[in-house]
Amino acid sequence: MLRSHYPGRLGCACFINTPGYFYPVWKIISPWLDEEILSKTFFLPRSVTNVEQAVQWVDRKKMPDPAAEP
Repeated sequence: MLRSHYPGRLGCACFINTPGYFYPVWKIISPWLDEEILSKTFFLPRSVTNVEQAVQWVDRKKMPDPAAEP
């Protein structure tokens, strides 16, 4: 859906506190996603437990600002 309706619009997708069953499902789904989307998908470490920590984690990774993209 992202590729069809919003090509190039995904800044990054950060998953936080995902349930244990999500990883096997991700392994099944991820081969169907293109490299651009996969390169912008991140699973935050278990040490990140709230939104403020997630924002700090993203800031440290220096994620691109989607608003700054042409």
